Amino acid sequence: MSTTRSRPAPITDRLFPASVVLAMPLVLATACSGGKPQPVGPAAGPDSHIEAVRFVPKTPMKRWLFVLKAEAAMAAFNLVEKFDRRDLEGRELPLRSPVAYPDLAVDRVMVAMRDGVKLRTHVFRPAAPGRFPVIMQRSPYDALSTLDLAPALYREFARRGYAVVAQDVRGRYGSEGTFEPLVNEVEDTYDAIDWASKQPWSTGQVGITGVSYQGAVAFYGGVGQHPALKAIMPVCMDHGTHDSPSGGVPSLGTVGSWLLFAGQDTPETTNPLRVDFEHLPLTRIDDEAGSPSERFDRYVSEDPTLQISMTAEEVEEDLARIRIPTLVTGGWYDVFREGMLDNYQRQARHHPETTTLFVGPWHHNLATHDGLARIGAVATPSAHLDEYWQTMERFFDHHLKGKENTLSQAPGRVRIYLMGANEWRYEQEWPPERAQSRTLYLASDGSAGHSMEAGSLAGAAPAGEQAPDVYVYDPLNPVRTNEGMAVWEFVDDMGSRADTQRRDDVLVYTTEVLAEAIDVVGAPKATLYAASTAPDTDFIVTLSDVYPDGHVQYLTHGIVRVTYRDGSGERNLIEPETVYAYEIELWPTSNRFQKGHRIRVDVTSSDMDRYARNQNVAAEPGQTADVAIARQTIHHGGRYQSRVDLPVTPNPR
Repeated sequence: MSTTRSRPAPITDRLFPASVVLAMPLVLATACSGGKPQPVGPAAGPDSHIEAVRFVPKTPMKRWLFVLKAEAAMAAFNLVEKFDRRDLEGRELPLRSPVAYPDLAVDRVMVAMRDGVKLRTHVFRPAAPGRFPVIMQRSPYDALSTLDLAPALYREFARRGYAVVAQDVRGRYGSEGTFEPLVNEVEDTYDAIDWASKQPWSTGQVGITGVSYQGAVAFYGGVGQHPALKAIMPVCMDHGTHDSPSGGVPSLGTVGSWLLFAGQDTPETTNPLRVDFEHLPLTRIDDEAGSPSERFDRYVSEDPTLQISMTAEEVEEDLARIRIPTLVTGGWYDVFREGMLDNYQRQARHHPETTTLFVGPWHHNLATHDGLARIGAVATPSAHLDEYWQTMERFFDHHLKGKENTLSQAPGRVRIYLMGANEWRYEQEWPPERAQSRTLYLASDGSAGHSMEAGSLAGAAPAGEQAPDVYVYDPLNPVRTNEGMAVWEFVDDMGSRADTQRRDDVLVYTTEVLAEAIDVVGAPKATLYAASTAPDTDFIVTLSDVYPDGHVQYLTHGIVRVTYRDGSGERNLIEPETVYAYEIELWPTSNRFQKGHRIRVDVTSSDMDRYARNQNVAAEPGQTADVAIARQTIHHGGRYQSRVDLPVTPNPR
């Protein structure tokens, strides 16, 4: 039987740095989109040109890599330039500004939308006279923030013959109006495109890109269908198909933390949030953080399997409207990769000739510290961020300048990075139709939780029923996330998952040493035959690559909250100590398990702070501080064939 305990009310604040807050995406932002009005014409109001300014560089940077590294360092140490700007009342305000080049002109403009609201807009362009195609990025995080890739994009693309338009969305930073996440972006993006396409420095050809919320804005630009918009490159974003719940479990460290940020009344995001995700009940976290948010309370207390921002039908309608060339971009370690890939599949079904996919071994902000793409301890030099930048340049060069290049002549619509092999691969579709399912069965003598080598994965099912594996899950001592996906960490900060797998509440199953390489490309699926002493609990299955030196590289995972096991959205408690079959879809991945490596699966019941932990009680989620210890049992062999199905593509010869 489970034992109920009450968690003390006081909390210890956990400090989130400003860089975390600024990087947070806005995918799950509002209860509804409010409907998508049809574009009704260009923005109203005259061009209110304010001034053009020139900047002197601090240091020369010959490669884009060095630009990115410099700005990451500036963000980390808050070493940013300041120059005078004026708010809407004429007061001088400090602005975090990127270092710029003397061969660029930078215009600061207040651009009027159709309802008269003016948005702060910056234009980076070559200083020499001429007309240039436009690359646009619209942001709620301060368009000139040094905390992401944006400033490098502005400068480098301006030097390459583009006019780059960076705009603060409605109600943020220097822009007028009220910030309502995603509500005004179709119309405002349409109006911004209309303005940019008609400027004397513009060729009338516009493209939009951006990461996270900025990527959602790029999608909304496509939905608006302005005739001047010729191409979009949304990066690391979910268009609302998932809202980032997995298996009915709120994504506390990602979506939850963003909702706290979105609940702030001020547009300034430089003040850190003080959050303790261990505090119970969950619905009190926002008040304790000093950032009351109805969206947050709804997310952690209502059914997280339901759509919060948009219905699936609304998303489908939006994606069907995007007929222009679209390069959907993301990373295998991005928190929104599942939704990103789902969006690609949906849009490609409507417009296969214009929809392409580009996925590297990156996390949400595509950042690295040392110039190499790193996955934990594993360097992937061919996935250097230069590849991301060059792909972006080739994409816009082709669609905005009419240049033929390697991207326009690619042999497939899907370009993905095969981790482990350290190589790029083209596919004709996602997921690859040529992938074949390979089943690996869990087996042990009942001691998988006592030794990392006691549990096995094998291609043949155990002949008879085996002694089950048992572990104890205590919500007050949860397994903590360490794979770089909890609260927006850098990928190369990840450690080996071996430390997690040594815990008593983690079951580990491993293959023999591989005699040949195996390419796993797609979404693995797990089937667990499990029982619990609790009326509600979670099960998490994680797939890892075990290197010969003992490094355990996290690849992907899946989670199920047992009370939402049927996917209906209706909470249905389980009968304690009863065996249920749980189907768990893991997030997509792309990895070569090299010869000499091993494939590993582990099973546990918590992943804090990535997910809100299950408190193992019958009370409604988010509403109570009570927790209970649960005894979890995983069955295998005989009639209980717990297993994982891997999508395997043939190795090239």
